[in-house]
Order: sequence, then C-alpha cells, then structure tokens
Amino acid sequence: MTPTVAVVGAGLGGLAAAISLAARGYRVRVFEKSSEVGGKLARLRVGGYEFDLGPSLLTLPDVLRELFAEAGADFDAAVRLDRLETLCRYRFADGSGFDLPDGLEAQVETIRRFNPAEADAWRRFAVYARELYDASSEPFMRRPFGDLSGFGGAKGLAMLRQLPRVLSPRSLDGLARRFFRDERLVQLVGRFATYNGSSPYRAAATFAVIAHVEHELGAYHVRGGMYRIAEAELDLARKLGVEVRTGCAVERVEVRGGRVMGLLLADGERIEADAVVVNADVATAYERLLPEEADPGSRRRFLGARPSTSALVMLLGVKRRVPELEHHNVFFSADYRREFADILERGRPPGDPTVYVCAPSRTDPSQTPEGCESLFVMINLAALGGAEVDRDALVAELRPRIFERLARAGIEIAEEEIEHESYLTPADFASRYGSRDGSIYGPS
Repeated sequence: MTPTVAVVGAGLGGLAAAISLAARGYRVRVFEKSSEVGGKLARLRVGGYEFDLGPSLLTLPDVLRELFAEAGADFDAAVRLDRLETLCRYRFADGSGFDLPDGLEAQVETIRRFNPAEADAWRRFAVYARELYDASSEPFMRRPFGDLSGFGGAKGLAMLRQLPRVLSPRSLDGLARRFFRDERLVQLVGRFATYNGSSPYRAAATFAVIAHVEHELGAYHVRGGMYRIAEAELDLARKLGVEVRTGCAVERVEVRGGRVMGLLLADGERIEADAVVVNADVATAYERLLPEEADPGSRRRFLGARPSTSALVMLLGVKRRVPELEHHNVFFSADYRREFADILERGRPPGDPTVYVCAPSRTDPSQTPEGCESLFVMINLAALGGAEVDRDALVAELRPRIFERLARAGIEIAEEEIEHESYLTPADFASRYGSRDGSIYGPS
C-alpha cells in the first residue's frame, strides 16, 4: 500500500516537500488555510497594479532547478528569470551612495570610485565570503541539521579545517570592521543580518555568506512577479498527483502512542496519514499544532527563543515613473546601532528607519499600468511580543517617517500621484501567516 503523507501549509517549503515526496512515490495531500498557496510569497492585484507581498528577490535558483529536475520537470521552462545587472542602489544618510553592479570586478571599480581606500578591502571581503560559502554550503545548507556524514573523506577534512571560520563567535558587524574603515560599508555589510530578521551587532559573522550568494552568484527577478514560483510549484505538484486543498485550516497533528496518526482539521474532519510534514512557523507549530509530549526539548527551545524582527510594508501604486529608483534600493538611517537598539532592545519603531524600496518595473513593466510604479516599501520593526498594537496608529506614526527619509534622498511622491496605498503590519503577519508575534523569519 502506498504510504500517505499530509503536508500542513502550502508555502514554498510545503509545496517543495510535496513535490519531492510525490516524485519518490508517496501519496501526498496538502492542507492550506489561506485561499491561495505560496505562504508569505503572496501577491496583491488591484487596479492594474500587482504587488509581491513577501520576498522581492530570488537567489540560488539552482535549488529550484534541482527540485523540478527531481520531478522530471524543467524549472526554466516554467519560470523566466532575469539576472539583475544592478544589484542594489545604496544611499546613505550623508547623501552619498552608489549602484552596486553584478560581478566582482565591476564592484571593485565601483567601490574604488566611492572610496579608493576601500577597493582592495572589498575584494578581500569578497574572497572571504566566497570561502565561507564554500566551507558551509555543503555540510550546513544542503544537509539536515545534525547530519555529520558530509565531513567524511578528504573533502570533509578540508571543510572541518574551515569550522573555526564558519563558527566564529564574532558578530557580522565585528567582521565587517575587520575589513572596512568606512562606516558606510560596515553598514552595508550589516544589512545582511536583516535577511533573517536579526541585528548585525548580534548575528553571527557567518551571515557574510549572503554577500557571496547575492554579489557573486547573482540576484534575480522573476518575470511576472515572485508569485510565479508558487504557481509553478503548484502546477508541478498537481501534475504529480498531489492533492492541494486551500481554505482548509488544520487544528492539530494527531499523535497516539508516540506515533503520528494524521491531522484534525478545523471543521472536525480527520485525515489519516503515515507521516506529516509541517510547513509553518516553528514556534506556532509547537504551540498550536503539536501535542505537548512531542519533542519537549525542542518545544521549550523554540517557545523560549527570541523572535526575529517584523516589518511595516507599504504598497504604493504611483501613477508615474519614479526615475530616482533602481529595481532594489536601500536608504540607510544615520545611526544603524540606534535603529536596531530601538527595534530589538526597546521594542519600539525606529525614529530614523532604514527604508527598502523595490521598483520591479525597472526590469519588468508587466506588474504595473503603463508609465506607473508598483512600489514595495519596507522598514524593520520589532515583533509584537504579546502586546496589542493599534494598527492604524502604527501606520499613522510611521508613514511620515518613510516619506521624509525618501524625500531626503530626493524622492518626492505627491499625495495626488498615489492611486493605491495599503499596508502589512506585524499584526497582519501574525493573522495571515500564523507567524508567532508577527515575526517574519521565525526565531531570531
């Protein structure tokens, strides 16, 4: 009899698990509480504008290519990717800045024009990040946590010699200061801690691997929007015979005598399964879905862990082009350390936030009406921490700060130019996606 697997959650991880299991011969059923698949990789369509609500950047597309190949499919036939020539436009509080290009040699020349004294340091940092990636990607990224089989043989011994670097106690900020004297470049490197919702002053130096992934392996835009990945995974899963049920909330994972029996749905229906994959916020899974006796050590660890940051996301439909923007843009605050102290120590919105803006029409005009912009604007915030937050008051407090930071960078958007404006707050991340305390990335 074919074993049956139930998957809780149809985010990219849940769909990927379903595809991989179905390709290996399992009967797979996926249960998603929302009306659409994709999880945080969601979209909004309104008045001709289309917005990606979650991730706005794709890296390491080979991971998706491998997933599709395992199922006998071609990812590139399903999803069109554009490798960005300009990775990001960086603007600092003092008015300086640069556009960071794709490719190391072009980057070194850009940094040489920005600050000649730091060009060689940029190259040395790039080599360090590449070696860090080479040392960590196989044993830590491509294997389950705790699996030591990757450390066998000569290759494994070479990786073991790199462990002191991979497990360095230094912070990401501390690492950046080993290479750069220019505080602006230290701030730029520190930004990579925010990719998993952490502070550069507390996150491990290991997160410098992100610099290599983005700066040298490439940053990609998905033609038609990031949601195309979710659609492609859904199409492939269904071709493999996976049953995907949306609008179907799971009440709990049922366990009897230490053995998984299946799921209890919110409407009372019971689903039998030989195994269950939970693709949900890990703390939420232990708190709401799993019985207390299931792995009590992990339960205590995850429920006691500090949550990652959350965010305020502003979606703007602007009825003109904004030429001051590149595809990806970061407008840094004047005091990064104070910004993160506000967020993670004081638990309050930063007085001077760093603002990220994605303007996908630079690469792909299909997501906007002709001559317009679909802008994704984001600032980092603290997770809710169990506190009730007035959503409207939060938006009213932070909206002027965002527009003021953009205005300091020479970007003026008049009220009458805005055709659509909506927001995602920490409370929305909690309610829409089941993120504990509205944190976006799980435990910090």
